[in-house]
Amino acid sequence: MPEFDPVQFGITLGQLVTEYRSAYAWIAPLPHLATLILLYLIFRYGQRARKAFVLYFILNYSWLVVFVGGWFSVQLYQRLGIPALVLYGATPILLVIILYQWVQELRTPRLDLDMTWVDRWRLLVAAPVLLWGFWYPPYDWGVGLIFDPKELLFGAYGLMGCPTTMVPLSLLFLKYPLGNRPLFYALTAYAVCIGAAMVALQYLPDMPFFFIGIASLGLIIITKFKREDKGGNP
Repeated sequence: MPEFDPVQFGITLGQLVTEYRSAYAWIAPLPHLATLILLYLIFRYGQRARKAFVLYFILNYSWLVVFVGGWFSVQLYQRLGIPALVLYGATPILLVIILYQWVQELRTPRLDLDMTWVDRWRLLVAAPVLLWGFWYPPYDWGVGLIFDPKELLFGAYGLMGCPTTMVPLSLLFLKYPLGNRPLFYALTAYAVCIGAAMVALQYLPDMPFFFIGIASLGLIIITKFKREDKGGNP
């Protein structure tokens, strides 16, 4: 068996992304348009838009589990063998956990989507990441990022796990520790773990993804210490 090459893994993963996006490019406008509507409803109606928000992301992450989790795993195994599947293994596991948390939110609503007041510093952190995830400029290895406005409608958002997760994680970041903490933790774990792996592979579009993961993890830790200092539950 040939020695596993991380560089080849990154190249193959990029090829799979291109093949996958080419096959489902016709779907791309749907999550973009749906999310624009949801963002309007959230900032206009707050909690009244919660159920629509949750149902949309249940559908979206169901898709991600099947294709980004399942199809990519099968393809990596067929092309690069067991080592590639092991390296990629955290992706389908974390996507399943996130989907489970979305379903739990539907059963027991806990999200806080009232955006009438948020900390300004959180907005400065989260807003650029949310916009980046929604646009998610593609990356051409050896060339660089491609800032094409058409990606605002036909980009990878809604089709790939990293850009898709940037949007709900940014919104939950604005309200934490209010809202659904297990969901926030699951999204944060995905951003930290997968974001770190993609940055290690020098995949530039995922640097903001890793950044919001680290920012969310920092917020979790700071909040925990503050609660303990006040004598509250950790």
